[in-house]
Amino acid sequence: MKKIILFLITFFLVINVNALDVSIDSISIKDKSDKTLVGNIDMNNLTITPSIEFSEVGESVTYEIKLKNKSKNKYRIKEIKDNNTSEFVKTSYKTGNSINDPIYVTFRYDKKTNNLAVSDINIMIETAKITSLATITNPKTGQIISIIFLVVALLLLGLYTIIGMKKKQKNILVLIVALVLTVFISTKAKDGVTITIKGNNISVKKLEFVAVNRIDENNISIGDEYCFGEECFYVAIDDPEYITLLTKNILYAGALLFDDGFTQEIIPSDSEDYCLQKKNTNKYKDGDGFSVGTIAFATDNYWMDKNTGRLKNKYGNEEPLFPWEDTEVYDPDYQGEPMLNDDAGYPSVSNDNYSIAFYVEQYVQNLREMGIENVEGGLLSYQDVYRLGCSERGCTNAPAWLYSLAYWLSSASGRTGIWGVAGYGGIVAADGDRNVGFGIRPAIIIPTEYLTNN
Repeated sequence: MKKIILFLITFFLVINVNALDVSIDSISIKDKSDKTLVGNIDMNNLTITPSIEFSEVGESVTYEIKLKNKSKNKYRIKEIKDNNTSEFVKTSYKTGNSINDPIYVTFRYDKKTNNLAVSDINIMIETAKITSLATITNPKTGQIISIIFLVVALLLLGLYTIIGMKKKQKNILVLIVALVLTVFISTKAKDGVTITIKGNNISVKKLEFVAVNRIDENNISIGDEYCFGEECFYVAIDDPEYITLLTKNILYAGALLFDDGFTQEIIPSDSEDYCLQKKNTNKYKDGDGFSVGTIAFATDNYWMDKNTGRLKNKYGNEEPLFPWEDTEVYDPDYQGEPMLNDDAGYPSVSNDNYSIAFYVEQYVQNLREMGIENVEGGLLSYQDVYRLGCSERGCTNAPAWLYSLAYWLSSASGRTGIWGVAGYGGIVAADGDRNVGFGIRPAIIIPTEYLTNN
C-alpha cells in the first residue's frame, strides 16, 4: 500500500512539470521597402534572428509572427518590449491580447550611418498564462502554484504518514522532504514564455562608386560622372593609378551669401547634410537671391612671411611675378574652425589658423566614414582648370560641369589674392579673406581601381 502511495506522489510530481506550452508557429515578411534585402530567418527554440540589409534612410521591413499554444491552458500576450538604444534603427510592434493574434514587428532605418553594423537590439514578446481560481500567482515572480495538485499531494503524504506510524521519526522526515519537493515542483517555472527577436544581424549596404554617365563605356574619360551614394563627382584628372574627381556640387557649409554681396546667413554645423554636397547649391548669380555654401578662403594670407613680406619657402623657393599661376597654397595645416559673423560689410571669418582646408578635410573624413578607405582631398589648381579649358578670358572651351558653379581654387593670385572659377566668367582673382561668393568644391584623389571595378 505504501509503495502505491509513493508511486502516486511521484506521478503527480512528474506530470506537474510543464513542457513549453507556447512556441513559434511561423514568421513571414508582411511588408518591406523595395531596396531592402532580407535573408534567411534563423529560428532557434524561442529566438528569432532575421537578416536585414538596408540601403537608404527611411527603408523598413515588417515581420508577421504567429504563436502556437500546444496545451489546453489559455495564454495571452502579456507585454512586448525592447532594449533598443540605437539612433539609426528604430523598432515598433503591435498585436492584440490573444495568443492567437498575429504580432507585427517592424525595423526601420531611421538615421544615416556609415557603420555597416548598426544595431544590437532584442525585442522580447512575453506571454502569460490566464490563471483560474485553482491557482495562486506570485505577483513579483509570476510563479503559479497549483492549489488542486498541492491539496492532493498533501492528502497522499498524510495517508502515507498514518500508515507508517510505527516508524514515526523516519516518516516525519519523509513527510517534510516530500512536502518541500511538492511545493517546489508544483510551482511553475514561469507563467508563460518569452520569445526574443534579435536585431544583431542588421546592416547597411556597403556603398560603391557607380557610373552614372560615361563618355566611353570601355574607358575612363575626363567628364565621366560617378556617384558614391548621394555624393557625385566628375573625372577631372585621369591617371592609371590615381584619379582626381571634382565634386558635382558645392559643399553645404559656410554661409548663404545674398546678392548684395554684403549680407550672409550662417549655415548651422548641425544642419542635415552639413559639409556634404547639396544639389543646386551654388551659382554665380543664383535666381533665388543668394549663393549657398560660400566662405572666405582663409583668415589672412598665411602663405606670406609677415616679417619679410615674401612668399614662404613652404609654398615656393622664390617669389614669382604676378600673376602667380603656379603657386599652390592650399594647406591642411591651416584647419582652424572658422568664426563666422552675420554682420553687414564684407563677410569674413576670424581665427588665425582658419583656411578652407577646415571644410575640405572634414569632407574627406566624411567620405572615409562612408566607406572610401583610400581617399585624399584638396582643390583644383589654376593650371588644372586651365588645362580643362578655362582661363581669365572665360570658359568657352571648357565643359559646362567645370564652370557652372563659382568656387575657390588652390592657387594664390598674389600676396593677398586667390584664384577662383567665377561661373561663366572664367578664372578670376579675389581677396582670400572675404566671402565674395565662391564656394567649397573639393577635388578628391582615389585609386583608379575604385572606378575600373564598376
